[in-house]
Amino acid sequence: MWSEAVVQLLAGAIAVPVCQWLKKTFKLDGTRMLWAAVLISIVLSVAVSVLTGAGGITEILTNPALMLQGTGIIFGTAQVLFRSIKEKLDLKLPSETL
Repeated sequence: MWSEAVVQLLAGAIAVPVCQWLKKTFKLDGTRMLWAAVLISIVLSVAVSVLTGAGGITEILTNPALMLQGTGIIFGTAQVLFRSIKEKLDLKLPSETL
């Protein structure tokens, strides 16, 4: 069985296209896009914890550190991947459009 950390890294890779889709669909930028990315990371973190058996909803609610740890890993991985591919895909950050 895959370890939870490996699945969290893969979830971080999944978060990048999901965030790009949300950004284009709902025209998000700046702070709103940041919060959307955090929300996506939280949802993916809970899903990973439940699917890998690391903790169910009850464990997550009684020990939020499970969710916060996964959220940090997923969000961080997504940021690293986005920043490494944005030049190749000619993606612009909101602050770079001025």
